[in-house]
Amino acid sequence: MKSLAQRSRQEGRQEGRQEYILEVLTIRFGRIPEGLKQAVHGIEDDAMLQKLLRTAIQCQSLEAFTEEL
Repeated sequence: MKSLAQRSRQEGRQEGRQEYILEVLTIRFGRIPEGLKQAVHGIEDDAMLQKLLRTAIQCQSLEAFTEEL
């Protein structure tokens, strides 16, 4: 079982990754649809968030990014 401190750190990392993803997408493509923001904020799997961060950096469009969700 994870301690409260471990869970808090994990949640903090997840929130940070979610924000990094959205920041990269905003820099690259401008305004991000609210539905896409909500979808990213709903992802809690660390491996998926890492994959999506890489995808946000490399994808050619928001549509291409969305296909990876």
